[in-house]
Formats: sequence, structure tokens, C-alpha cells
Amino acid sequence: MKKILLFSLLSLLVLPSLNAQRRNGLIGRRSTGDYSIIFSAGPGFLYGDTQGSIFNTSNYSSVHNYDISLGFRQRFKNNFGYKASINFGNQVGDDVGSKMITRGYSFESQIIEASVSAEYMIKFGGGRYRRYRSSEPNIIYGFLGAGVLNSSINHAPITYPGTEFVSKDTAPVIPFGVGYQYKITDDFSLGAEIGWKYVISDLVDGIKPASGTSKSNDVLAGLSVTVSYKL
Repeated sequence: MKKILLFSLLSLLVLPSLNAQRRNGLIGRRSTGDYSIIFSAGPGFLYGDTQGSIFNTSNYSSVHNYDISLGFRQRFKNNFGYKASINFGNQVGDDVGSKMITRGYSFESQIIEASVSAEYMIKFGGGRYRRYRSSEPNIIYGFLGAGVLNSSINHAPITYPGTEFVSKDTAPVIPFGVGYQYKITDDFSLGAEIGWKYVISDLVDGIKPASGTSKSNDVLAGLSVTVSYKL
């Protein structure tokens, strides 16, 4: 898993360089669309098998939920595009104040995810003043992708009938969501994104309850602020 994540990170670093060379004429093939580096950060929440409020911190950890991401995006002239990204997050939870308070489970899950998503965008705006700013400065887009997610989980050592506990988990993930971008200049954009990640695993939070009591596969959700720089 570490080799896969390392390869993905190296790819993100190399792709912008290659495309910048192409844009500057070092590669003869004609460029299509545009290329950007994207950074995003914001709160994230893990919907798993702990029963307490998602806004609680964990008894095991005082660190709150967050998600940050570094990515590379290419958008084509036909409004389609793709984004490759590496995401880092921290998720916590517990059973405090729930019907499962007697179980007393508490966890902190540190997450690394590598994914590629297809995007479709709609541009609008501009108007009479577009001579002095970017034409069609507003972009709304949707995305759907696939990737792999690795979580390292810390939790208090407890036992509970029929329940499985793990300290590490690796699983496929399906990210999807919508976003908005506003072009401040031709090179810089600021926006917001709301997204979900459906994980093909019930162990992102380190716990899988007895058959019939699980909430099925885990889901991550988040709202982030995005900053984009066009290469």
C-alpha cells in the first residue's frame, strides 16, 4: 500500500512538470485544455459504527475531524476533465451519549487516500466587464472517481461480543460530489466543494459490529475550500 501511495504522489509531482514543458513548446504535441494544481482543506466526517455525535471528539483523541488534499487537474475544451489527488485526513468518534455507551468504543483514524476522478463543468458569467477580468469566471462542476484508501486506527483496547477490531485497513473508495470555482484572475481560482467517499469496507473506524448490527460500509463526507493555480 505504501508503494502505491508513493507512486501516486510522485505522479502528481511529475505530471504538472511534463505538461508545463508541453505548454512551453518543449514537447511538439499541441496542448488541449488547461492544467492546474489544486489545494483544498476543510472539515470531514466519518459515518461509521460509533453511535455518538459526529461533532464529538474522541475519548481517545482531542484532535478534531479534518481533510486536506493536493491534486493535479486537466480540463478539456469540451467541459470534461479529470483530477488526480492525494488526500490526508484525521477522523475521530466515540459512543458517548448513545445507546451503545456501554460498549464505550472510541477511535482516531488517520487516513491517506489516492484517487482519480472524472469531472464535468458548466461555465457561466462574464458579461459587459469581461474585458477587465476572466471571461466566464464562474464554474460549477460534478465529479465521480475511484481510488484506494488506507486508514491507521488507534482505539482503546476493548472487547465486545461478536465485534471485530483492527488497527489498519486498506480498501477501494468511490469519491463523488459537486463544487464551485470562481476565477479571481486567469491563473488563480477560489472555490468550495462538498463531497462524499463511499468506502468498500466497514473497518475505516477500526470496528465491525456483529452481523446484523453494522451500518454497512463506511462513508466519509466533507466540505472544503479550494485554491487552484493554472499552470
